[in-house]
Amino acid sequence: MIEFIFPWKHLDNETSLIAAVKEAVTNTSTTKVIIFNPEEHEPPWYFQRHRHIINRLCKKHKVTIEYWLQNIAEEDFFEDCASINHINWPLFCAYYTAAQINITETVTDIDRLFVCLNHRAHKERCELMDQLENFNLVKNGYISWLKKDAEKFTFKYFLNKKMVLDYDSHQDGFTFPVQYYNGLINIIPESTIKTIDFSEKTFGAILNEKPFIILGAPGIHKKLKDLGFKLFDEYLFDYSFDKEPDLHKRINLIVKEIRKHRSSDYNELYKKVLPKIKHNKTHLLKLINNKKNIPKQFEEYYDNQFQDYFKRADFKYIDNVTKDIIN
Repeated sequence: MIEFIFPWKHLDNETSLIAAVKEAVTNTSTTKVIIFNPEEHEPPWYFQRHRHIINRLCKKHKVTIEYWLQNIAEEDFFEDCASINHINWPLFCAYYTAAQINITETVTDIDRLFVCLNHRAHKERCELMDQLENFNLVKNGYISWLKKDAEKFTFKYFLNKKMVLDYDSHQDGFTFPVQYYNGLINIIPESTIKTIDFSEKTFGAILNEKPFIILGAPGIHKKLKDLGFKLFDEYLFDYSFDKEPDLHKRINLIVKEIRKHRSSDYNELYKKVLPKIKHNKTHLLKLINNKKNIPKQFEEYYDNQFQDYFKRADFKYIDNVTKDIIN
């Protein structure tokens, strides 16, 4: 029997997740445990801390674990644990986003330089906001700054006041404020700066036909290019910042790339980059519809276990995107 575990149900609760894994492994009828968490690029720290104990438990009970993640860098987090296999779905968030996104507007009447949506106030996002204010750019953008889970940071320029756009009371990551479509450049604070990872933030910008620049790990824009997307190097950005390993310097370079367009005609700039914007959206949809980008294991499980699992774990939204590709 295959047991499914959905880590989001345990939400940073170390005891709960580890207990669920141990219970599933020691169940006498279990042959395999699937920990389905491809929204994340790495397992939670507490699972990593317990992985050797869990691995020994698996060996004792002759059970294997499949831990599903989205990891563009294709890191193997369990190479030292023979009974725990890492199943990687690098483009899961592309499917995840396409299945849930709520596009309510089109990009028209651009009246501000940028839009930047921030839910959690991670340190790098705090520094980004501080530097935008340092260069007097905050007034030129539409900004969502909700200050959730704020990390300790000493602001020098930004007043750190909560900034709310017209949808923030029901923010879900897939619904966008009207102002999102009135800002030229989408400054995307990606989910991590530690490793290259694309979340719904980047794929949402592509599907919404927005030009964008990403605050993420070094090389994140090059990776997009390697995947077949086109960068906005002709009219918008010098991507030399993408190679900069120092976070502080990289943030300053990104802000400078934004600042140089402050006096530009935003709507004319958008028209110039529109062919690349259209290419990127078409290319993303092609990647989604390419069966090769769905792990083989998913297809093997789909007709029975996974289909039931989606219904139980609120993953049914992905069913609409994948079923036509698989069948």
